[in-house]
Amino acid sequence: NEDICFHSEQCGFSADGRADTVWTIIRETNQRTTIHLINLCGNDNLWDTAKNTPQDTGAIQIQLRLDRPVKGFYGASPDWASLQAVELDYTFKATDQGRIYTVNIPSVQYWTAIWVQLEG
Repeated sequence: NEDICFHSEQCGFSADGRADTVWTIIRETNQRTTIHLINLCGNDNLWDTAKNTPQDTGAIQIQLRLDRPVKGFYGASPDWASLQAVELDYTFKATDQGRIYTVNIPSVQYWTAIWVQLEG
């Protein structure tokens, strides 16, 4: 998938919940793209076993190639000081392959949800 890319110097990513990765779950509707990041770093992927405290993911950069403008990026996490959703800073650049939006997350301790509200 080149439409949504994840980058980190400290962790890997998987779309299928592999052990010792950040599990990425992506859902899309006409008006929103939602990304869930679940930290399995330092843990197995078995749902019925005890888990360790996940290892630090370090900073995570998410790049999205979208063919529509966005209203904003938002995030929420039980890891943050408040459970309330917050607006996230992002950058944008036009390329030959479309619009590339970039948002940076400082880290994921357990779970973080990011969503992009699309225009139109």
